[in-house]
Order: sequence, then C-alpha cells, then structure tokens
Amino acid sequence: MYGKARLLLRRRFLIILIYITYLQKYVTVYGATIGLTVVNENALVRNDVTSYLKCVTDNVELSHSAFSREQDTGSGTRMSSMTMVGPISPEEWPGKRLSMFADAGLHRTGVFSCQAKDPDTNILTKVTAIKIGTSGEIWPEKFTQTVNRGDENVELVFKSFDPTIDVIWRFSGHVIGASNQKLKKTIRRVTSRDAGIYECYKPPQDSSA
Repeated sequence: MYGKARLLLRRRFLIILIYITYLQKYVTVYGATIGLTVVNENALVRNDVTSYLKCVTDNVELSHSAFSREQDTGSGTRMSSMTMVGPISPEEWPGKRLSMFADAGLHRTGVFSCQAKDPDTNILTKVTAIKIGTSGEIWPEKFTQTVNRGDENVELVFKSFDPTIDVIWRFSGHVIGASNQKLKKTIRRVTSRDAGIYECYKPPQDSSA
C-alpha cells in the first residue's frame, strides 16, 4: 500500500497537503463567481464500507459527470460502475453526492475531483480530494505543512511499520529517482515546479500496492 502527499501552489505559497487526515474533510475553492465545497467523508476507506464525496454549491447546477478520478495511483483513472451520483443526504445541502460502494474495491481510492463551470464566464472551478485504504503500510509523518517559495531543505517524510523499507516515489504520476529509496525526500529549495501530487509506495514485486 502507499501514502500520498499533495503539494499545491497558492499565490506565493506552496502548501503540502497530506490527505490521510480528518483535518482535510472540508475543502472550499472559490472561482470567479461560484464556490465549491467538497466534503470528503471516509477519507480513510475501509474494505467493507461505502465511501462518500459530497460537492456542495448553490451557485450552479451540478451534472452527474461533475465527479472524476484525476490521476492513476495504481487502479487506473476510470470511475467504477459501482458508484452512484445523486442528491446530498442526510444533509439537505445543494449539490451532488458521489457514493462509491464496497464492491468498487480499489477504485474508491485515489485522487478525485468535483468541478463546475460558471455559465456566464465559462470559467471552470475544480476541487480535489484524496482517499486511501486503511490497510496501508505507509503513512505521512505530518498531515499538513505550509512552506514559502524559496524555503530550503523542506522534508517530505512518511512512516512505516518497517523503517528500513525500500520504496518508490512518484511525482504527478511519474516515478522519480531510483526504485530503492527511503521514506524521506528533501526539497532543497522550493519552487513552483515542486507543486503536484507525491506518492510513496512499496515496489510491486514486494506488495500488491
């Protein structure tokens, strides 16, 4: 199994978001005239439960195709057929709810998004969230870390039951470095090019991750 971190560029800041956390349950992004709030329920996905993603907005009507999988983190980018999009419940919020049933398996994990387009300006607003399995052997040391562009020696640190484990790192879907790296990676000097999604996982020959 693997852990994930997300590095986002917001104005002059780079924000490292580790999504194995209930602190990131609510994420709000405002576009030109519309606002989207994603409620990431069950961010840690158990094998036997339905996982939910709720996209809340009262500015525009969301379509059933508002949800998508953004990046292949081991199980492709196709949305499983074992999902359903419908009204948000039990809360009576405006927007849509994505229900991912237990039979969807690993397709309930990965990088998901909700998006909406302003009908007046055609500007697209998108919010992303990450779901991971609870059986993961690797997890992040810090849930959220904020750094400035230009900061030096910024560390991305993951933990494991086996601290000597060899892992593979991926950045925005691409393997970076060798296949026998350790659980800590250092960004020598933060730039805008460091923005993206970081993954840390065991080599395929050692794990089904």
